[in-house]
Amino acid sequence: MLKDELLKIDDSTINKGVITVGITTSLSKKIKIQVKKNDIILYYDLTTPTIQIPLQFGSGSYVISLFQNIRGKSYEKKGTLHITLSKDATENYLLESNQYVECYHVKNLAASLTKNTDNDYDKYIKIKKYIKSNYHYNYLRAFTIAKGTLPDIQYCLKHKSGICQDLSALAAALLRNNNIPTRFVIGYADKKYHAWLEVRVKGKRILYDPTADCQNKKIKNYVEERWY
Repeated sequence: MLKDELLKIDDSTINKGVITVGITTSLSKKIKIQVKKNDIILYYDLTTPTIQIPLQFGSGSYVISLFQNIRGKSYEKKGTLHITLSKDATENYLLESNQYVECYHVKNLAASLTKNTDNDYDKYIKIKKYIKSNYHYNYLRAFTIAKGTLPDIQYCLKHKSGICQDLSALAAALLRNNNIPTRFVIGYADKKYHAWLEVRVKGKRILYDPTADCQNKKIKNYVEERWY
């Protein structure tokens, strides 16, 4: 366990490409975790005492900082630690759970969907068919959801629907639980903010958009902004 001021990091799973970040005291104020590698910066809201986050930008040194809300939109740095990811672990996060893709919700479902299926591509197709046949895009949720809401796999399972990030997170969790490396991507699809997946099967990278698939839509252009 690594600690600095209010920041603590459990790096015991760094060989899997993920770390667990948390706060050393009670979670009484808004907390943001900053992850920086060279000129890349991402922020995570610490909504629970600890969160698991990926180190998705390749091998090398990452700077992890904790910022505590002071007032309004003002934050103060309350701890910084350095983490180094080895070259051997750069793609391992594609199989792990994180704040955007919480894999543990669908472990049993993932196993049942691909029972007696050994081929990764066939597993991918079964999961894709399951999503398309059982879920739909929730337009009401799209118009009413609060800005900054994280993907919600449990909402999908309960309501058999969701917005793009929910459907993509569900599909990613099912694939990762079947040991199929999957990248959860956020960016723009035909100029609209969107979430989709990149699935790694037999050395190939397959663009899989669960939302477009459920809607029988064709999207011409995808532009990546960030991924998890």
